[in-house]
Amino acid sequence: MNKLIVFLVIVALFMSSPPTNLRAENDSFTIVVLPDTQYYSTWHPEVFESQTQWIADNRERENIRAVAHVGDVINNPPQAYQWETASAAMDLISEIPTVVTPGNHDVLPDPNGTLFRQHFGPPNNFQIIEEDYLLISIAGFGNDMQETFEWANSTLSTYSNLKAIIVTHSYIDDDGAKTLEGQLLWDNIIRGHSNVVMVLCGHRYEEKYIVEYGDNGNKINVLLANYQQRLGELQAFTGGQGWLRLLQFQGSTVSVKTYTPTYNKWESDSDSEFVFDLYTGEIPDIDYGEQAVDNTDEDRFRAYLLENTIIDISSLEVKFGGERYDSNMHSPGSKKFYIRKSGVYLIGASASFSAYPEGLRSMAIFYYSPGCTIITHVASKKVHNNGDATSVSMLLNAQFYLKEGHYLTLSISHNAGVPLLLLGKGYTEFWAYRLGD
Repeated sequence: MNKLIVFLVIVALFMSSPPTNLRAENDSFTIVVLPDTQYYSTWHPEVFESQTQWIADNRERENIRAVAHVGDVINNPPQAYQWETASAAMDLISEIPTVVTPGNHDVLPDPNGTLFRQHFGPPNNFQIIEEDYLLISIAGFGNDMQETFEWANSTLSTYSNLKAIIVTHSYIDDDGAKTLEGQLLWDNIIRGHSNVVMVLCGHRYEEKYIVEYGDNGNKINVLLANYQQRLGELQAFTGGQGWLRLLQFQGSTVSVKTYTPTYNKWESDSDSEFVFDLYTGEIPDIDYGEQAVDNTDEDRFRAYLLENTIIDISSLEVKFGGERYDSNMHSPGSKKFYIRKSGVYLIGASASFSAYPEGLRSMAIFYYSPGCTIITHVASKKVHNNGDATSVSMLLNAQFYLKEGHYLTLSISHNAGVPLLLLGKGYTEFWAYRLGD
């Protein structure tokens, strides 16, 4: 009888003891990626809180060892309530190691990121995860860039024995082309460190995975995720539906999953759920669509869209040489065009779109080398409107010598800081007439 009682007690103790975590069982752990939350902080705090509450509630179940926020935590720094909303949501995961990188909306018009620093600490920061990974924010905004270069290079060298996962706001767009900030970080930091295995970013819409290789031959897995333009149920504006990313590490294998606690749904298309190896694998084919026709004295420069499709207007018709494209362009950015033949060109662009809301509209043309390094600023124009019913129009013209294989970039943006879905329609036209050699 006594033996039976002892046996039953042992069984009871075994069954009541908590299960060992996933790391102990199968050497796996999870890093959660929070994409741009700026509209949650502005209009939908319940969505932001549903994300971080889910992370806190599932910390043990998913073996969540870290959280990476890719920036644009809030939308408009002077609005104190947005910082309060974001801080309240992030406080829910205060016990989990977290790296937050600043986005452009977190620091403008405060280039030093003073308010960001008050709420989330230094723009450049890091956490050591599992004694094997360096999760490191490298700020493309909110910090002196030379200081960022020096700090990041020093930190990556100091922890060269750890696998580095870089968290930054703007790095690639949804075609896999580098943004201006991304090119700066690549040229001055990332390419030179053999321990970099991954870059996490947001800013541009909406999902992309590419592979690039550093100067030392190390494979660098780049993941873009930003869902802020997605509508909720009944087409209501929610600022992104609450989607977040789970990166599940097991050995050198990383499983990517995408989930929204707001709607309790998993997204299973090939851009949202996939597996890759940190160190091996082929470089995915990327079709940049270089379809520009040859430029002659008689031909209009009919350069087709290459890499970027971003102009800050919600539903935009874009016209090139009389052709219109319905492009659904949203965030500030640029269009890149390929130069087929060297020569002197008359370069121009015009844009017309709704004057609502009030704010500053900017249009600029830049000239790039084949390696996407900016050579010069060709022309620019800024217009401030009062938010009335009239339209805003801008026109640029410049004469410039262009080299074959180089690029022109047309950039249009605004600083109004309101839901992009409220913006009106417009169009832009870009031209380059070749005048001669």
